[in-house]
Amino acid sequence: MYKILKSDRGLERILKLIAVTLFIFWLFSQISVIVTVEFSYQRVINELQYLVKKGDVMNSSWSIVLYYRSKFNRTYGKNETPPNRFLISYNCSVENN
Repeated sequence: MYKILKSDRGLERILKLIAVTLFIFWLFSQISVIVTVEFSYQRVINELQYLVKKGDVMNSSWSIVLYYRSKFNRTYGKNETPPNRFLISYNCSVENN
């Protein structure tokens, strides 16, 4: 191992291996994010289509909102605010003063 680290060729090989490993990890994470978002989107579309077929168009929108609100509350807690709402409320309070 010492000889590999000592030579320039061995160092290049180790750096290439590290770069390839990082690239594979990055690619896997990108693919997993895409798959997760697509499955969530498909779930929302299927629920919306089901409720629209039932003839309950207004409740279909609210059920999606309530689902994501409950998911947000479970993840972050009820006392937290999404960053975009915090910034909007801050901008409104600055403009009113």
